[in-house]
Amino acid sequence: MNKFVFGYGSLVSPSKLAKFLHRNKPLVENEDYFCLELKGYKRLWNIVRDNSGQMGYKQYVLPDGSLPAESILLINISPYKNSVVNGVAFKVSQQELNTLDNRERNYVRVDVSKSLSKKIGQCYAFLGKKEAVDRYMKADKHNFVINKDYYSMIENGFKEISADFYKNYKKTTIQPDAKLIKLVFNPRKNT
Repeated sequence: MNKFVFGYGSLVSPSKLAKFLHRNKPLVENEDYFCLELKGYKRLWNIVRDNSGQMGYKQYVLPDGSLPAESILLINISPYKNSVVNGVAFKVSQQELNTLDNRERNYVRVDVSKSLSKKIGQCYAFLGKKEAVDRYMKADKHNFVINKDYYSMIENGFKEISADFYKNYKKTTIQPDAKLIKLVFNPRKNT
């Protein structure tokens, strides 16, 4: 049986997905990926990433190399009755799924197959880990930032699909109260 991952943020752009998954050819809609809706979820910015650089995980810094004082937000979906979010369900191998499990360290993989607008097979989504959402709940709500490149990558991924797909993303996403700032990888802390 085919396995899929439902991308609702940074895992939406077909061209970026092909590159990340090391595919030798462009992804084909309705073959390699499907544009779908996920029922019973809302999309919001309620994850504070672990930016400590501990345990070999990537760390972001300001262009001058200093750590941002603010909490860095990531996008998430959360169960919410009578809500729906759009996204891309893309086909993955077991090895690619393992790679995604390692990449999405602020998230946990859950089966969302029964919540999709179309049956396509086994489908997972990455939802914010409890500790990542807890960091958000405990943080100073007036001290949030979002990496400008991350925010643009998400918006451009939806625009890559179509103007209507992007409009639906904007309509179904609770917009964050956060500043967009330039952040870069800290080469001394990244794996």
